[in-house]
Amino acid sequence: TRLQFEHAIQVPAEFSAKPKKDKMGLFDRCMAMCQDTDHRVRTAMAEQLHVIAGVVKNNGGDDATKRDMLQSIAEELLELLKDEEIEVRDAALGAAVEVM
Repeated sequence: TRLQFEHAIQVPAEFSAKPKKDKMGLFDRCMAMCQDTDHRVRTAMAEQLHVIAGVVKNNGGDDATKRDMLQSIAEELLELLKDEEIEVRDAALGAAVEVM
């Protein structure tokens, strides 16, 4: 499950080889990158949110965990849809369409 998630969001191999405790909060880091100050980072994350949502739906663990993670994705997606940069909003809209 973790490896599928890492592959889906294209985690570099040097991070993938680290023990789980060193990668604590990979999902949380992805969600935090949605709020990055660089619009290019926000755009890249918006482009990947539908992929992350798909991985969570199919492999996210128990129902409560899936629900919480999908809620976080939805919240970030809504914020990205209101971003000041048009590129970010466009990427978020594309992700929203893909999630549906």
